Amino acid sequence: MKKLLALAVFGFVTTAFSQAVPAQAPSPRRTIYANGTESVALKNNYAVTLAASEKDKPSYPLSFVTATSRFQATTGDTFLTFSGEIIEREDGTLLVTYTLGINVPVPADTSVPPKSIEYRNSGLQSGAILTLDKPLKIFSAGSRDYTLTVAKAEKGK
Repeated sequence: MKKLLALAVFGFVTTAFSQAVPAQAPSPRRTIYANGTESVALKNNYAVTLAASEKDKPSYPLSFVTATSRFQATTGDTFLTFSGEIIEREDGTLLVTYTLGINVPVPADTSVPPKSIEYRNSGLQSGAILTLDKPLKIFSAGSRDYTLTVAKAEKGK
């Protein structure tokens, strides 16, 4: 009798646990930074390049690789801050929202050549849909153009 009861309970338990459970998409992996902002793991590594050109002469490209949705970069030598978020879209394009801040040198006086230079802040907060590997001019200030390119980067081994 005990064996029969044990077999019945075992059969019920295995039947209950073998019921089909609908598949669920894994939730995105999130990272929370010290300042409280949150970032989501992307499906790929992306190489992000922000290139500044002046009169068709490339100068000071800023490049980095990211596998998280949020990014932030600051450079002292080019007086530039660039931060934002990458969102992978179903059609393979990327929505990149960003904030770009630059310090532009301007003459502090009217003498030629100027005796001193001062820097003025300039910037932009916006977003754009990018196709992988296709540069897009996102900002122009004075004689400088800023072009953003995002490409897939190799995964580390």
